[in-house]
Amino acid sequence: MAVFNDKFLKGLKPAAKFYEERDAGCPGLLIRVGQRGQKVWEVVVSRDGKRRRVRLGTYPGISLAMARRMATDNKAAPAIHNQGLRVRDLWDMYSAEVGPRRRAFYSVESAWSKWGEPILGNVRLDDLNLRHGAELIGEVVKHSTPDRARKVIRYLNPMLKFAVGRGLIPAHPWAGLAVPEAVEARDRVLSRDEWVAMWEWATANPYPWGPMIQMLMLSAQRIGEVSGARWDELDGDVWAIPASRHKSKRRHEVPLSGALVRLVGDMPRHDEHLFSIRPGRPVSPGSTQRDRIEAQTGVTGWRFHDLRRTGATFMAEGGVNRFIIERVLGHADHSVTAVYDRASYREEKRQALEVLAETVGFGNG
Repeated sequence: MAVFNDKFLKGLKPAAKFYEERDAGCPGLLIRVGQRGQKVWEVVVSRDGKRRRVRLGTYPGISLAMARRMATDNKAAPAIHNQGLRVRDLWDMYSAEVGPRRRAFYSVESAWSKWGEPILGNVRLDDLNLRHGAELIGEVVKHSTPDRARKVIRYLNPMLKFAVGRGLIPAHPWAGLAVPEAVEARDRVLSRDEWVAMWEWATANPYPWGPMIQMLMLSAQRIGEVSGARWDELDGDVWAIPASRHKSKRRHEVPLSGALVRLVGDMPRHDEHLFSIRPGRPVSPGSTQRDRIEAQTGVTGWRFHDLRRTGATFMAEGGVNRFIIERVLGHADHSVTAVYDRASYREEKRQALEVLAETVGFGNG
């Protein structure tokens, strides 16, 4: 039995059969060396008068210092044995319990389905470590942006805290993870010429992308709410975004301007979604589509959300008061008055969107 150090651990070579070494520097801690050279940390704990082993993870992902801390924690309060649970199993537990009561959980679901599941889903929960977090950041940065990577980690971190709180893992595996720094809040507002250029592109391009950009500009709603719009959310000249699809977790009414009524009336209806290419699935606009629009319009440095900010700016310049603009945007009202004020402001919001329609050449009605 030796006192472990990194030189000793790196020197452990695979043999014809797996074998193990025990750490004289931390009673109960051992490392198993597999036939293919994988090195797995385990700790022997006593619970209810019985001794058993708890898997801590693999070396070098779990360092010697971390393994000793985890071993000490497990001996003090033995963790639940995971019996081969994967990270996707943790997600199922976390989303089922936390999702229904957490505001804007759809952002977390999106981060998991697009980035977390493909990269982390099949990783054993016992093996999850700092390296996996770094790999996740690297993949997101490679295919998106550093700011997106920071947000993905921010969305998934609470799931790992949940696992610690449930005794599924002894410690947060991403403690100390270096994440990209936050970027300054965007304040990009398109100029009138850029706004017109964007509208002209949208009117010249066929379904689904052209009409989708038009609806985005005329409604001032979020890109996910527009791209995922469903026909059953429309009732005459009112679009009611359900709580399940709105960031506020509340039903949000968008009274349609005359321009929006005409736009929706001219669109094909071949799916439950307003904008769809594949049956049963809404479109998913991303950087590829945005880059194409940028190249064809000459409008640079914009994001889909900037159209919403620009719409709000133009409504204000057209004389719409800030309170009504906030109601159009669907921002949550946390004031004391909001508890008592249940008015929908439907007509006021419709008139605000008529003002927005005038910026692209449509008059009232």
